[in-house]
Amino acid sequence: MAFSAPRLYLAGGVTTMRTTGSAQPDTDIDLKRVIESGGLPGPHLDVSGPYLDGAAPELMEMRPLQGADDAGETVNYWATRGVTSFKAYTHITRDELRAAVQAAHAHGLKITGHLCSVTYEEAAEIGIDDLEHGFFVNTQLDPDKKPDTCSESQGQYTLEHMLPGSAEALHLIRTLIEHHVAVTSTLPVFESGTASRPPLRPEVMAVLTPQAREAYLYRRERPPGKADHTERDLMLLRRDMDLERAFVAAGGLLLAGPDPTGDGGVIPGFGDQRGIELLVEAGFSAADKSAWPSLAWTPDHWMNTGA
Repeated sequence: MAFSAPRLYLAGGVTTMRTTGSAQPDTDIDLKRVIESGGLPGPHLDVSGPYLDGAAPELMEMRPLQGADDAGETVNYWATRGVTSFKAYTHITRDELRAAVQAAHAHGLKITGHLCSVTYEEAAEIGIDDLEHGFFVNTQLDPDKKPDTCSESQGQYTLEHMLPGSAEALHLIRTLIEHHVAVTSTLPVFESGTASRPPLRPEVMAVLTPQAREAYLYRRERPPGKADHTERDLMLLRRDMDLERAFVAAGGLLLAGPDPTGDGGVIPGFGDQRGIELLVEAGFSAADKSAWPSLAWTPDHWMNTGA
């Protein structure tokens, strides 16, 4: 995606973006260098190092960390080779995250996370700078949550039971703000797996690969599942929107991005535009800039510079 993704970002109006984890950091570093030298069109890149995941990574492209020392050494290695941020992933332990945060901060760099084994509150107290995917992957209320272990629901239970304005929600938001932790909204990728949502624009369909288009249409044309599942998915999407609004209203810093893996038709550029539309649906105002006092646009990524 080093060819198409940078062009799609620019065509969609994105001039600066963050890769947010990489399966090929050397490629991303080279891409950043070529773009900055004028050799290729593309946005300014904040290149993240390789995913920092624990002993059970979900993808073969992710090298599992071998403990806290390895986490710190990995950050130190890539910090001297041109990456400008890091991303912790779902199976990282608290000790590994703590070592990675300390090493990143020693280099003046920031670290974000798509978490599961570590809760949002634990990560904030450790010193993480940002949390990916809104409030979808916070596991602190999951009934089977154990220390340093990803729960079965991966945060859906917590999102379902954390009502905006509840004591749990207010405490979490206050903790994040007191520790200066930003939150990245990635509403498009969650909308893509929710029934009864608007179809992709024709312009988006036109740039999908045949495989991505077929997968999107297959998913959309399947008979709907149980009604309660559809209603629950819609409720979770709305619940995350409401928590993001409450977070910003309390003074939190909200970032935004599509998580453009191609899955569900979420791709660079167009996905960023859809993210803004969904934030407006959540209650933000795109027309009045004063309504966005603490919002920063930084696309979240799953792999490399695209899908």
